[in-house]
Amino acid sequence: RDPELMLAAILKDARLRGASDIVVSSNRPAMIRICGALEAEGPVLSHDVASKALLALLNEHRRDQLERLGYTDFALA
Repeated sequence: RDPELMLAAILKDARLRGASDIVVSSNRPAMIRICGALEAEGPVLSHDVASKALLALLNEHRRDQLERLGYTDFALA
């Protein structure tokens, strides 16, 4: 499946369910935070799928941070 479509589906469901956060990690399902608790959302995302989906959303600063530290934190409106 297309990485960006997978992430879009996760974002849409998270918004519909009132999630405050989404956590995306390689080789794990995405997690959404609802009322303070993390819940698995969707299938396990391979490193390739997670990377491609996230890189499409990140600006240069966040891409650099992800590359240097192995994580980044950002918001979408």
